Amino acid sequence: MVGTVRINVSPPPSAVDRAAASLARFSHRNAWSVILATLAVIALSALAMSRLEMRGDFLDLLPARSEGARLYRAAMRRMGGGSATLYVIVQSPDADANRRLVDVLEASLRTIPPTVVRAVEHGPEEAQRFLARRKWFYADVGDLEEAECELARALRRAQPGFISLDDETCAELRSDHVPGARATPTPSAAPPAAPANGSSLPFGRFRAQLAARTRDVDRYPTGYFRTADGGAYLLILRVAGAGFGDRSGDALVARVNALVAAAHPTRFHPRMEVGLGGDVPNAIAERDSVVREAAVSFGLASLLILGGIMLFFRSPWSLGHIGLAMFTGVGLAYAVAWVAFGYLTLSTVSLGSIVAGNGINYAIVFLARYRERRGEGDTVEDALADASVTVRGGTWLSALAAAGAYGALMLSDFRCFSQFGLIGASGMLFCWCATMVVVPASITLVERLRGARAEGAVEGHSAPIMSALGAFTGRHPMLLLVAGAVLLSVAGSRIPPYLRDPWEYNLANLQSSGNQHSGAGRWSGVADEVFRADPAPAAEAAP
Repeated sequence: MVGTVRINVSPPPSAVDRAAASLARFSHRNAWSVILATLAVIALSALAMSRLEMRGDFLDLLPARSEGARLYRAAMRRMGGGSATLYVIVQSPDADANRRLVDVLEASLRTIPPTVVRAVEHGPEEAQRFLARRKWFYADVGDLEEAECELARALRRAQPGFISLDDETCAELRSDHVPGARATPTPSAAPPAAPANGSSLPFGRFRAQLAARTRDVDRYPTGYFRTADGGAYLLILRVAGAGFGDRSGDALVARVNALVAAAHPTRFHPRMEVGLGGDVPNAIAERDSVVREAAVSFGLASLLILGGIMLFFRSPWSLGHIGLAMFTGVGLAYAVAWVAFGYLTLSTVSLGSIVAGNGINYAIVFLARYRERRGEGDTVEDALADASVTVRGGTWLSALAAAGAYGALMLSDFRCFSQFGLIGASGMLFCWCATMVVVPASITLVERLRGARAEGAVEGHSAPIMSALGAFTGRHPMLLLVAGAVLLSVAGSRIPPYLRDPWEYNLANLQSSGNQHSGAGRWSGVADEVFRADPAPAAEAAP
């Protein structure tokens, strides 16, 4: 009986596999050139990132073809670009010193071109002029009815042979007249002397009543925006911009601060303070807060990711291999954003930690496969070539899938989503490319430095924490199931309220907590006190 011998013949490598192996060998043989080129790419990417502008325009949260966005843009065009506010708040215990400093600052601030600052207001003069020209539009319906009645009677009285047969006064013909009530003129509303026929008497009374009402609601009788005690004065700058934290706002704030410093506030009072609030400084403070938080989150994410990698591979060199590829991919992703958009939104500025967390997986798989081959005795070059060929298929598919998931957002009409999609998709692809090019070169340099000693593969039993966790799971499965069910129930109890109303309507909840108590937030709070100011209460005597 003749036995059959089967010989397993590996299929020849594909053209793609041969290209991947050749690329790994190229990086191995030209390690210094590849690393220097990588550092140059990272430096250029950092330069591009530094030129990115952070904008907080809420239009980025609306669809590009949104009717609301279209109407808003049309309004901005009519207004010449927008009308944000910048408050200059002067505060000291001396009201007279505050007023004198406000007068000096107002003259200085009016030197700013009108293309930047439309108007500088120290008090409600513009509103008062508007009201004076249109005061009759704000009369009560009853006042208009009484005026119409008095005008008609005045015309009749002017006719020859006029005889008055009216039993009711015009005041009693008002639609809001209460039967039995008689109007008692107040001394402040007493009309001026009128001709004998009394034709101008009602209109004189109307003017006096309107003046009295204006005095009652006038919160700034001194003509200045100030608190009741004069401890804080305020100047309003109407800025020709939307005030969303762009660089024009930075330039304006710097210019205003320079003018304030040139006025030497402390020469008016030793405890004089001057601060900026309003739309423009608040937007800048919020933008800077978001950038700081994004930098902190990216730093913490990088520390946790790379720290976990170092613990797993038990080698500090793994940080250099994987971190170099990660920073290359993230830097190139933001460089693409600079070329495509030139700015970042509130939703894309913190995308770096997400790209890093997903894009780092390719380098982890590559390094793990390399160490396996080195542990079996392969040379550095052969181990790198094998790792490139082995991990190429799976990681390439993963990179394409992730890039496709992010790239689908580019089809959205929401500008922030489309930017998010482009940065995320390009970041995934760049991280994969950096893994296949940069990691082999980085490993080669480290191996040369260490003398190309063979590395042992990472053994499964070398992870005591995971081993202990696995043993605990095997001994207490029911306890873990019950604990998981309890946590799921607690988390699920929050789902129904969220589904009923998932939106946040209070934009104040989107502000950073730090800005509300310091800087522009603190001075904007002082401005709110000025705008809530009421005139000093008048003494009243009981009858």
